[in-house]
Amino acid sequence: MSESQPAYEIVDGVLIVRKDPRYDDPEFRQGCADLVECTQKELVIDLSRVKFISSREISVLVTAMKRAREGGKPLKIRASVAVHGIFRILKLDTFLHLEKVEANG
Repeated sequence: MSESQPAYEIVDGVLIVRKDPRYDDPEFRQGCADLVECTQKELVIDLSRVKFISSREISVLVTAMKRAREGGKPLKIRASVAVHGIFRILKLDTFLHLEKVEANG
């Protein structure tokens, strides 16, 4: 990842996460909140490059999912194999709309 490249970016209703969220990462929390406020009809959080996610960041995702549902917008989470496995172990795959993807770099 280039130093000039932002850690998070919203493009056409997709929050692209380019690095593993750190414990209590305010940028990640703000990115998820900003995404839910987007005007697109469908929203995506792309975690395909993330290999680890903390319990605090999982809480941020659950909150984003709840807020998106309240706003009538479907929210899908693209997760790397590692992160998808964490969601399955925690049985969050029944609550979150997940799409498992291979890590792309």
